[in-house]
Amino acid sequence: MVVTFSDKVVDHTMPLGLWAQPLWNPERALGLENGQRGITCLGNTKQGRRCCKPISATRLEMVSLKFRFLSHLDPNPVRVRAELHELLPSLLCHLHGTQKEQVSVTWDSILDKIWETMPAHQLDQNQSTESSRQSTKPLTAWQQHGSLQTPSSPRRAAQRELPSNQQLLATMEELAAKHRRKESSLNDALDQAYRREKDVQRRLRLATEELERLQQQNDVLTAQGKDMSARLAESEAASGKLRRRLAEEKTPALAVRSLQCPSPSPSVEEESRHPPGSDSASDEEKLVESIATDDEEDRAVQPLTSGSVSAMDVYLGQCRSFETYQAKWKVLDAHPDTRLSQNAIPWPVSSGQMRDVYESNVKVFIRGMLEAVPDKDQEAFSERERKRWSQEAIGHRLRDTRMSRGLRQALRDVERGIAV
Repeated sequence: MVVTFSDKVVDHTMPLGLWAQPLWNPERALGLENGQRGITCLGNTKQGRRCCKPISATRLEMVSLKFRFLSHLDPNPVRVRAELHELLPSLLCHLHGTQKEQVSVTWDSILDKIWETMPAHQLDQNQSTESSRQSTKPLTAWQQHGSLQTPSSPRRAAQRELPSNQQLLATMEELAAKHRRKESSLNDALDQAYRREKDVQRRLRLATEELERLQQQNDVLTAQGKDMSARLAESEAASGKLRRRLAEEKTPALAVRSLQCPSPSPSVEEESRHPPGSDSASDEEKLVESIATDDEEDRAVQPLTSGSVSAMDVYLGQCRSFETYQAKWKVLDAHPDTRLSQNAIPWPVSSGQMRDVYESNVKVFIRGMLEAVPDKDQEAFSERERKRWSQEAIGHRLRDTRMSRGLRQALRDVERGIAV
């Protein structure tokens, strides 16, 4: 159906956006555009200037469609106020959401002014007067159509001939649902990112604590290693000096005894090398036996045999074991909160290992250490060792507070060995 408004031809079968003329421009009237920036947040900053944060594309599409729908309605405050107030949250950023009431009051005043100046409003007020002043001219084509208004009110006719608003509302609801889905997906993504960040922070904190603990253990072990290396170097230096001194003293003593004792004949020498019915003995052993019977004032220094040198090595090894034992416990006493394994504890035996802990070995080790301690300090030394090897003290230093059967047996052997 085609209807003629004066000289214009309008096809009612065409969509609304192609033929309907808007009654007013809500975007311009309400001041949505912020200069060249376009549509931005309607809130004001503390300095009184307009906020420049842009509206998201999804919200802007929904707002534009809503304003397009309102542009075909009369700016009656009673009719459009509720529609406009629904759009306020979409036109304010998160910083100016509290200014909703201020913007609402401003819009109400603007709508009142527009409604007062609209010709359609004035036409409604003077409708009775205009009907009495109608002329007696013959009816035109548009007057003969009962569903049309007078030509003086084309806006009212266009408003009644609007296509179904249900289609526009359905489109708006679809956009709103789409916006809600996007917002929900974004919230889920943010929630997952927040959980991942918390998990990374937790693992980083645990790794940092583990690194600090390993660094402390490394510092303790490094200090122990340096102390043990220094003491071992001192022990090796003392052992080397002792061996050199004994070697230097051995040579002149052999020379003196060779001058005092005439050299035997070949037969006697052969007989002395292989005495009948007995094991062979070296000249050095005979010399040692002869020097052992001499007076202490006549002999210079006792020469050492292979057996005596081995005993000296054993003695020096015991001295090093004592020093290593005391050095390790000195470092451990300086760090009482350090947790160790069973094998890392210096045990009171020559090897320092738990596998060699027996009551007899502990007694030998403790007696050797007591010989180097003055008599007045031996009781304090024994008391300190008993406290050090109590089950409570050892349990405090172990990583695993649960003691095995072997560990309990070793501690009992140590307690019995210390009580010498």
